[in-house]
Amino acid sequence: MFLFGATDSVARFVAALAGAGIVLLALALCPFVGRAQAMGMAVLATFSPTMLYASRVAEAPVLIAFFAMLLLVSLLYHGRNPSGWWAAGIGLGLGGMFASGPASISVLLCMVVGFVAAWLVDSKGEGAARTAVDGLRSGMHDLLILGLTFLGTLLIFFTHGFSSLSALQGIPETISSWGRMVVTSESSIPTQYFLLVILLYEILALVCALVGFAVEGKEGPGRLSSLFLGWFVASLVLFSFSSGRSASQAVLVVLPLVLWGGYGAGALLEAVDWREISGRKAAMLVLTIFGWLLAVLALIAALGRIGSSSDSTRASRSAHDRCHCGRAVDISRLHPVTPRGQGHRNAFTAGMAHAAPGAGWRCHPALGVLHHSLDRHAELLPGGWKLGTAGGANFDTGSGRIREQDDESFA
Repeated sequence: MFLFGATDSVARFVAALAGAGIVLLALALCPFVGRAQAMGMAVLATFSPTMLYASRVAEAPVLIAFFAMLLLVSLLYHGRNPSGWWAAGIGLGLGGMFASGPASISVLLCMVVGFVAAWLVDSKGEGAARTAVDGLRSGMHDLLILGLTFLGTLLIFFTHGFSSLSALQGIPETISSWGRMVVTSESSIPTQYFLLVILLYEILALVCALVGFAVEGKEGPGRLSSLFLGWFVASLVLFSFSSGRSASQAVLVVLPLVLWGGYGAGALLEAVDWREISGRKAAMLVLTIFGWLLAVLALIAALGRIGSSSDSTRASRSAHDRCHCGRAVDISRLHPVTPRGQGHRNAFTAGMAHAAPGAGWRCHPALGVLHHSLDRHAELLPGGWKLGTAGGANFDTGSGRIREQDDESFA
């Protein structure tokens, strides 16, 4: 933004590029997770509601997610084939994450938890996560390139392209801001917010992750699924219990879930023996899967409509009560206004008053219609009429005045 100006278009364009970069980096994981798994990650990242929303707003968490993906891909490729280019990618990912906001420190800690989980699960030492960690000890040359790239990225981002050296004070401020975000800051976001986001918007990724995890546990050893699982659980716990949590951080919790779900979806597809499925059976299988997905989406939409319809019904009932009960007509107070000394009652109103003495008929829609009709056409009645309501407002057609009286003033 410091190159092209702080405008809304530039900010949204950068966020959109970061979202597209996450999809491309998910495809770059193909050598480590498999073609089907990488495609599943890319598809879920493309259609994830949380990640789509984060890519459309000018906020820092989507940049943190992009640099976290860059760090992950660079680490895995550097462990597979150590080189200075991948070391520079690691330094760029670390520097970009740190410069994007204090929440990056939490993401980095959660990634460390994921790598530790993958390390513990990989007892044979053949997993990509263990190889990536071992690749960091390949030589001082790569570590030097990593450190220089990290420092250069911090200088460029924090000084706005070396245009403001005093902005380097933002480096210690970022660390202190992270401490406040985790411990002392106040937030109106509830603790269960990120869990509700997952259950409402990312249910497909969660289901794919759980099904794929079960299939993978039966069919073959997992390598990176434990990394994504540990990363996701740590992110959900840490961000949920951080005192300075915000709604924009949901993408940082959803990112490892999308990777885990894509991995599970790919494992599920690989578990199917496609050579035995042909013709009508293949078509039925595709239709079944498609119908299952539609059923899940319809269930989610139905649950949302149930909540909204109950709220609207409650609101309409409240409005109905205010309209018809707040100023309900008391028929027992409807009597003609006669000249002084001639205090007679109409037979109709006398009978109604006798039927409901002191209370009248209230809280019925028909009485509201009667109130409106008599209010407008009372001058057509003989002798003039006075219309009383439960709220105490009375209209005297003989004098044409509205006056407020208490309920006790009527005999």
